[in-house]
Parts: sequence; C-alpha cells; structure tokens
Amino acid sequence: MMFAKARQPTEGVTEYLVVELKRPSQKIDYDVIGQVEKYALAVSSDERFDHANTRWTFIAVSNTMDEYGMRRARMRGWPKGKTLDDAEANVEVWVMTWAEVLHAARSKLSFFSEQLRYEATRDTSTVYLEQKHKQFLPVLPSTNKAS
Repeated sequence: MMFAKARQPTEGVTEYLVVELKRPSQKIDYDVIGQVEKYALAVSSDERFDHANTRWTFIAVSNTMDEYGMRRARMRGWPKGKTLDDAEANVEVWVMTWAEVLHAARSKLSFFSEQLRYEATRDTSTVYLEQKHKQFLPVLPSTNKAS
C-alpha cells in the first residue's frame, strides 16, 4: 500500500511525501530498498516536475528489517533511516520499522506536552470561553437559591 501528500511550504516550491507500507511479513531488505530507491529516482526525474523547486521524500515502512536493511538504515554521517540523499534530484529515501515510527510519534507528543505543560479541564475551558467570547454567550439566571 502506498500513499502520498504534497505541500507548498513557500511560493513556487512543492514538497512530496510518498510512503510505502509493506506487508507485515515483508522485511526491509536489499530488494525493498532497491525498489524504493529506483522508484524514487524515476519519479523525481520525470520531466513534468520542476526539478529546481520540487523536493521528494520516500519512506518505506514495515515490521522488521534484515541485517542489510539495518546497516543501510544506520549509515555513518546520516540520520537513522536515511538510505539515499540525491541533491541533484532533490530526493531522499528513508526506511523504518513501525516501532520506530511509533517511538518517534510518542517522543514528539511527550516533547510538546512537556513544553506546553497545559492541562485543559472543564473549568479552564469555561473561563477561557467566558473571557474571549463573552459577548456571544447567553446570560443564564443564577441557580443559587436563598435558604
């Protein structure tokens, strides 16, 4: 299974993300890495794209990697998972396991949670709404009854 996403971070520049999800029993190995890299280079070389202003990131994800895949994903001088970085074609290829994807997501969530240190409660939400949008909120009769 494969999915893709495009975005324009700045005027005239397009970035494409292409993610290939391998079946759980398919390890990331020599054949998988070769397939993804060949596909990445073929797509990024297509004349329909503005090569100077188009960037590509291809990612292959599976449950496990064989020895070759692990070594390629840990090449000296590159971030963990990067197997190809072609400056001329503006293309990168990455490989990772689901465990690595989930760990990275949990780490980002933890980082942002710690940085924000914000816990929304019903009371803090109500106070915020009353402060920011008071003119739109109806005035409710008081429920306090004299005893």
